[in-house]
Amino acid sequence: MPRWLRSEVARSLGEQWGGTVETSVFGADPRAESIVESVETACVESCDAALVDGFLYTVSVGCVFGCVLADGRRVVLKAYQPRWTVPFLEAVRRVQRHLHDGGFPCPEPVGEVVTVDGAVFVAERELPDPGVCPLDAGSADVSATGLADLIARCRALDEPLLARYPLRDPDEGLFPEPHSPIFDFAATAAGAEWIDELAHRALAVMADDDGPDVIAHTDWSARNVRVDQRGIVAVYDWDSLALLKESVAVANAAVTWSKLGEPEEHTPTALEVDAYIDAYEAARGTAFSPSTRRATRASAVRNMAYTSRCEHALDPTGARWTTTRNRLRTDADALLS
Repeated sequence: MPRWLRSEVARSLGEQWGGTVETSVFGADPRAESIVESVETACVESCDAALVDGFLYTVSVGCVFGCVLADGRRVVLKAYQPRWTVPFLEAVRRVQRHLHDGGFPCPEPVGEVVTVDGAVFVAERELPDPGVCPLDAGSADVSATGLADLIARCRALDEPLLARYPLRDPDEGLFPEPHSPIFDFAATAAGAEWIDELAHRALAVMADDDGPDVIAHTDWSARNVRVDQRGIVAVYDWDSLALLKESVAVANAAVTWSKLGEPEEHTPTALEVDAYIDAYEAARGTAFSPSTRRATRASAVRNMAYTSRCEHALDPTGARWTTTRNRLRTDADALLS
């Protein structure tokens, strides 16, 4: 049994969320030993090599394992909640392969999507993390230009299954199912009525968007996208690919491009959101139509509202997680005007 990886999984199971994510992926009452046994099997089936030990373990929407293989390769293996289906992940892999082979800075897919003990796994070759560079006034333009490049590289691809991405907008209701089971919107609705009202207003504007659907990375944040003065140098978390309105993809990036998911991070102002959209349009080569521009600004409000509901679910009193809620209060009306 790989000792380091087993100890890291056991540590995670005993931390704040008590194995909440692991339970959603591996079933009730997950144990470190059984999880690592599943990883060992997945390494053999997807990478044709045995697991020696690990160098990374983290959880978010799924469980991420950095694996050292017996043949010397270092791969990153990810196991998913059931919402991430095999057909969807196979579509993701085709796009990721297209981008990698074209020189885009993303990890190289390894093997096929495999299912082990009910959990779905994918593997990719480790892309060493260059670290988060200090962000300056020009970093937003670099981020927007990189997103425009990604979308342009994918415009000719036909991957309709990406429209079924797990965090897509619901047919009814304000928000998708939260990306992690640690957020319970229904149980924490009290006190969040003002957030929901702004989300309603944003959706009404978004409904008039006449822009195209595109393939885009929907978590284009500093947590996943590494930039320097040259441009985009590494992009992770490719299960965030989706086929969706271009306005939504750009808005998500405009609100989150500088964020690492920590308390008290800066949330862009309405003026900064507009500047990001301007930079994206410049890199795109053509301006949005008026309805798409309005929809992009409204989508930024909707994104802030979703994150505000996540903040509220974890911290309803505002003792620690407040930055997005504060920005939503001060700048939503300007973006919806």
